[in-house]
Amino acid sequence: MCSSDLTQLRRYFDTVTFAGGEVLIRQGSDCHDMFFIEEGHVVVTMELAGGGSIRLTSSGAGTAVGEIAFYLGGKRSASVVATTPTRALRLSAERLDQMRSEAPAVAALLHDRMAKLLALKMLDTNRLVEALNG
Repeated sequence: MCSSDLTQLRRYFDTVTFAGGEVLIRQGSDCHDMFFIEEGHVVVTMELAGGGSIRLTSSGAGTAVGEIAFYLGGKRSASVVATTPTRALRLSAERLDQMRSEAPAVAALLHDRMAKLLALKMLDTNRLVEALNG
């Protein structure tokens, strides 16, 4: 992506900040946005049916969270909580629709990057399953 594409893309994002301990995404809630972590650290957890929770992963600057439910629609499958003060770029479904309408080439670049990111996450998941079954 060239700098003009990034500048155009950035117009569609809102910058949001979260204090340590603040929830970015709550498991079971409707999905209307995804976040790109610019600064800080978050942890992804899943509430278990029998009670308790499990930590799935943690993420820092340069990572995306909430993208799976964002693309699939429906309810959030996990919670994301800031563990430190965190600044993120938020992309809402409405702003993505606006981007598709106003800047379809930029939206296509975003989707291309997201497909690669999701493929990398799938590879990581496959490696984890292999290790657990090892």
